[in-house]
Amino acid sequence: MIVQVKGAYKSFGAQDIFNDLNVLIKRHEKVAIIGANGVGKTTLFRVLSGQESLDKGNVFWRSNIRTGFLEQITISDDNLSVKDFLYEVFEDVFKLQEKLHELEEKMKTDHSDSVLSSYDRIQNQFMMRGGYTYETEVQTLLTQFNFKVEDLDRNLSNFSGGQVTRLGFIRLLLSKPDILFLDEPTNHLDISTIEWLEGYLANYQGAVVKAKVRGGKEVLVMKDLAVGYKKPLITVSETITRGKRFALVGDNGTGKSTLLKTVSGRMDPLSGDMLLGHQIQMGYFDQQLLDFVMNKTVLEEVWDEFSYLDHTEIRTALGRFLFKGEDVFKSVSVLSGGERVRLSLVKLMLRQDNFLVLDEPTNHLDILGKEALEKALINYDGTMLFVSHDRYFIDKIATDILMIDGDSVTHVQKKMSEVLSDKKETQKEEKKTSKEEFVNYKKLQRDEKKLEESLLLLYEELSLHRESRYDPDIYHDFEKMNELNQVIDDIHNEIKAKEETWARIVTQLEEE
Repeated sequence: MIVQVKGAYKSFGAQDIFNDLNVLIKRHEKVAIIGANGVGKTTLFRVLSGQESLDKGNVFWRSNIRTGFLEQITISDDNLSVKDFLYEVFEDVFKLQEKLHELEEKMKTDHSDSVLSSYDRIQNQFMMRGGYTYETEVQTLLTQFNFKVEDLDRNLSNFSGGQVTRLGFIRLLLSKPDILFLDEPTNHLDISTIEWLEGYLANYQGAVVKAKVRGGKEVLVMKDLAVGYKKPLITVSETITRGKRFALVGDNGTGKSTLLKTVSGRMDPLSGDMLLGHQIQMGYFDQQLLDFVMNKTVLEEVWDEFSYLDHTEIRTALGRFLFKGEDVFKSVSVLSGGERVRLSLVKLMLRQDNFLVLDEPTNHLDILGKEALEKALINYDGTMLFVSHDRYFIDKIATDILMIDGDSVTHVQKKMSEVLSDKKETQKEEKKTSKEEFVNYKKLQRDEKKLEESLLLLYEELSLHRESRYDPDIYHDFEKMNELNQVIDDIHNEIKAKEETWARIVTQLEEE
């Protein structure tokens, strides 16, 4: 045993991350921390690596354990040579080597058993620590990480930040800790180096704990990518980077879904280039492609695909998308359209893909279903490209907007509400100014402004009522919860009605 976690409990605010968790890592084990988004993978990694404490429970370490962490390397002395930087990890080897030399001199005149025994013991330690092979290992690691042996004599100041990070990784591997903690170990590495590293870690003599991968920083690169059927609908040149959530916005028939189908490999591009980043795993959602075994229960449908998860983990994942209690024993064949969408989203989130491509995920979802999806996606730490006609959903989820206008696509780093506001102002400047039209136009403007102010208040009111669901006095009281849900439904209906009126007025203003 190297490290053991017993009875671990950790929470953030009112949310329990894990409870009564037990983990045992033995020597030579290679451990990957996996799980659905938001279940505490990063938190567990930080607890195991000693970077974060538990609220309850204990972490036990075997004595004299040497740990190693892959972190951003900070160099205090740029004039340090690569050789000095790497050889610092062999200080204990050099000390053993000095002792061996001293004993060798002593053995020239002293042939006692105690001296011979000491020499044998220290020589064994020297050999186990790689005393006869460390120079070869340094050179091997340097070349595998795309350096030259001659680089040993260069100063660290001559290398880029990414190269220094790779040198830090080499130094970590040379130190041979009893347990390696690796978070995003493949950053700054090319494919051939990654393939070699995978084999190296598989045969590593110590334990390895790795946190089931965010992928490269460039998630999707599109260059002059033309999509469509017989002729291009749109042409896109854009790079989507890790952690961004792009909403694809445009009128019906402009190519939004076509672009998603092309990105996901379901359609061939007409021309141009498209490249997924390193270790990017794409998950695609399209309501037209929902595929279930109809005679299975909800629980079976999920558990049969994710059999490595236990019963509690499956029920927890289903519960996040509102399948609770007896609902999990429903036959898939009797589920409504919205329930099937939710079930598909459960499976999508459990796959742990680091890039989600979603085509109208909120269609057929009721209010609670939309809220469940919003919460799951807000907690999702991967990258997204999605299409939705729900302005509120886009405002909640998107970090960036891709606006389709004609056959071109523009990247806008604003909220959807800001985009629409900008568009309105531009349109207002272009309006006709005849007296009769002007009077009518001003009235429509006043009505539009009142509706916007009213909608803002309703959005705030909706947000407050949503938060109230987490009040213990309410969620423990069935009647109060029902009353609150009815209030939320009423607000949603009022918002929908006012948004429809607002959209009608905006259309009239555009036509004026």
